[in-house]
Amino acid sequence: LSLPTGGIAKLRLPDAGKYGATGVKGMLYDVYRPLELALKAAGYETYLYAYDWRKSIPDLGKSLAAWLKATFPNRPVNLIAHSMGGLVSRASFPHLGGSVDLKAFVTVGTPLAGALSPLLVMRGLHDTALMISKFDLCHNDKELSETFSTFPGLLGMLPRFSQEPDWFDLK
Repeated sequence: LSLPTGGIAKLRLPDAGKYGATGVKGMLYDVYRPLELALKAAGYETYLYAYDWRKSIPDLGKSLAAWLKATFPNRPVNLIAHSMGGLVSRASFPHLGGSVDLKAFVTVGTPLAGALSPLLVMRGLHDTALMISKFDLCHNDKELSETFSTFPGLLGMLPRFSQEPDWFDLK
């Protein structure tokens, strides 16, 4: 673990999020793996899609759409997403065209109206940010907040206070 020696700074995005996928690894893989195995045991073909949560949601949506088109051309797809993954999935829909037969979209814990947690992270007030600041011996709270604020993915989860409907509104 490189956290005590300032490893969190390696996550900084100096070029506004133009990094590749980090993959489904470690703790998150352990969280989603049982669901994947249960769905496979029930006879479903399942895949875990890895994305770099630091990148912008529109860019991630385009990448997901490209992956879905390449992986499931003209095949039925049921998409299950959690938290930010629901926003990424929703952002992929305009880019799918008719090449993916999206049968169902289930989202769990997705901040469709936005969330204040990313703001707390960027300000260093979220439980996760507070924990990191206790273990990182090389950066102060301001430097950690600056690192978190380079993540367009966090900005994309903030609430929007617009009266105009977005493209997903069904009205």
